[in-house]
Amino acid sequence: MKKLVSIIALTVITNFTVLGQSSSIADDMATLLTSMKTYTLALAEQMPADKFEYKPSESDELRTFAEHYKHIKNFMGFQLLLLKNEKFDFSSLIANNKTYESTVVSKEKVISDLSNKFDEVIAFYKNTTDKSLSETYPFVWESNKPNRSRLLITMALRDHMSHHRAQSIVYLRENGIKPVQYQRY
Repeated sequence: MKKLVSIIALTVITNFTVLGQSSSIADDMATLLTSMKTYTLALAEQMPADKFEYKPSESDELRTFAEHYKHIKNFMGFQLLLLKNEKFDFSSLIANNKTYESTVVSKEKVISDLSNKFDEVIAFYKNTTDKSLSETYPFVWESNKPNRSRLLITMALRDHMSHHRAQSIVYLRENGIKPVQYQRY
């Protein structure tokens, strides 16, 4: 009987705890991005300034360490335009992003720009709703103009950042630097 009462009490407490939570996808994404910001900036800080332009070979297909972080910043900016449903000229955006990514700037500037962009994206998620994330619109620059949801953009943002961060971790290891411990959330 004691066991049954304990199980019922635990079930009731668990249900009230879960029902009392007000988590949403947007809230969870803001929390996750805050953690991702800390981890991403910690990785970027680890590379010495004199190796910030390092890349493992001279291949034009490879980005430098700095270019990975500038690209993450640019992609977050692009995704934010989509999330806010703001109008922009795609060709100009791509040209400006390429110029920024290929221009050598200080480690401090790259990290500052990236930090500021994280703050903008986090603020968006803190001020949006799950309903807004379910809205769709056509991707006009794709040939078949498919409809995409803001939730899909949210998932792409995380996936893309992980992709480039992982490449930069390899660059750190190639330079004898042990990357900071992975931070989940």
